Amino acid sequence: MFFYTDHEEKAHISATELQNPIVPGHAMTLILFGKKVTTILYSVWANKPVGEFYDAVTRLRISRKNWTPEMRIFYKTEIRKAEKVKGGFKLRFMGYIFILLVCAFFATMIFGKLSAAGKENVVADNLNERVRAGDLYFGRFQEITPRGSMVRDGYAWFKVTEVRGDTVYIVLGKETTGNSKGSGEVSDTGFADSIYHTTIREQKDYTIDFRTPNSEMMFNASRKKKKLIPGSAPFPAAFFPG
Repeated sequence: MFFYTDHEEKAHISATELQNPIVPGHAMTLILFGKKVTTILYSVWANKPVGEFYDAVTRLRISRKNWTPEMRIFYKTEIRKAEKVKGGFKLRFMGYIFILLVCAFFATMIFGKLSAAGKENVVADNLNERVRAGDLYFGRFQEITPRGSMVRDGYAWFKVTEVRGDTVYIVLGKETTGNSKGSGEVSDTGFADSIYHTTIREQKDYTIDFRTPNSEMMFNASRKKKKLIPGSAPFPAAFFPG
């Protein structure tokens, strides 16, 4: 059972002047109760008492459908005169556990979203910085035969292993995708063994075009993975105004 209602007797009021609708010769008593509802999670005490008429001889409750008009007036008068019961709300042990679980659930959701936002924040669209060894880019790669036939075409992470003069040495990620916005779908840690000697054909704020001398391998970077400062939290800048 998930909840139950308890009535605590607060007052006994003699109603001998009223006619008993069930057994006319028997006196009646109006008993006022404080109502308490208890569930598996919490308990609630009503701040307004309730009452019932009882046969003073048989001690049986008189159903409300049998109340006379005089009984109803008497009941309303005594309820108004009665002292208000102290109401309240109290969590039970399982209630505290439930609240902790709910808080933990939402905290996990919020942390997950903030972490995801933080990870997206370390991937920049501004590519106008100087290319250096260790830089990690996401973008389109194309491998073409000398006759112009397409061998491979897709999107992946690729890493700059060395920059020597105008030559940029690049390794391609092992995981590739056909999604131009799939930087989160493929790994940025595993790379193939082949190293491509490229030069920068064009560099703008939003793209860098790397190509091998014969243009048989082309890398078009559209995003760059930023390096987090050790100990810094990857939260969105909106959380740090100013």
